[in-house]
Amino acid sequence: SSGINAEWLLRPGRYSIEGNDENTKIDLTDETISWILSTADVMEKLMYSGNTVSIAKSIIILKTILELDDGAKTGWKLKLAVAIALTFNEEIRQRQPTITSICHYFEDGPIIDGIKRYCNFVKWAQAGELFNTFFDLSVWHLRNVVNAYVSDDELICARKIAKTENLPSNPEKIRNSFFG
Repeated sequence: SSGINAEWLLRPGRYSIEGNDENTKIDLTDETISWILSTADVMEKLMYSGNTVSIAKSIIILKTILELDDGAKTGWKLKLAVAIALTFNEEIRQRQPTITSICHYFEDGPIIDGIKRYCNFVKWAQAGELFNTFFDLSVWHLRNVVNAYVSDDELICARKIAKTENLPSNPEKIRNSFFG
């Protein structure tokens, strides 16, 4: 046992679940929620993988993913699901470059759908399109992978560039290839 007391963690005031917001209320009698809260490995991943705005919203997103994908309860899919849940519990928007005569900056674009991003990463992983190191990343590291402020189409394009420059065999070249 990890010693994590889920009811203590979710009490009003501990994490942002208090109030009347229907989007942050957790039904402790829900079967999937009960599984999340009673599974030490899941709770450790949720609690020790970096800060989050709302642990309640993260749990609700994780519940959605677990109900969508039976395979998400173990292994790399569980780590990916928790990373998505922790990252997308607040609105994340694509960054759209804007160039003026004075400066180069980014404006907010469309909202990125975390559930769709989870599904796409699963599809890409199963198709063998991701680096092998993806499967060994921690939840904390995966949060930095899934929170890219670009569309999923742009992630596909980045992978194509990586493959044409033979980056899978030389990952240290990735940064220079994409960021100059």
